Amino acid sequence: MQSLALAALMLASTASLSAQTLQGSSATAAFEIDLAKIKWTSPSKTDSSAQYAILRADSLSGATQLIWRFRPDVKGPCEWHAANQSIMVVQGSIVVQRPGSSGSTLGVGGFGFMPKNTRFQLTVGSAPTIVFATMEGRLDFHPVSNSECSASSK
Repeated sequence: MQSLALAALMLASTASLSAQTLQGSSATAAFEIDLAKIKWTSPSKTDSSAQYAILRADSLSGATQLIWRFRPDVKGPCEWHAANQSIMVVQGSIVVQRPGSSGSTLGVGGFGFMPKNTRFQLTVGSAPTIVFATMEGRLDFHPVSNSECSASSK
């Protein structure tokens, strides 16, 4: 499996906080975005196994909606966020690994919720995958040792 470049994801979280990739940032302005017209950003110049697009970030609360596109068979780092995060699989499948679990496989329409500070790791299935994500606060990224996401971890 390919491994997502940790530096690339850290760049993605930093870049996502900037207004340059925002499709809309006002809490009151309505808008729509067609999936076929989303402008994808690769967080790394050397690893395009993950791409993202910020759909909306609230200028007051920082709450962010974004979409990720992954190549098949990619395993991300164990990580956590300072805000609650929800994910929904739009295409493909992922396995969500959390401490103390053997991993949950989510297919199209599958939903996951990670309360703030929850360690988790995503592994992409054998097909290209798209995941919609929401953060209840500002997008951040805190990588930790993969052992913090293992089944034996508590």
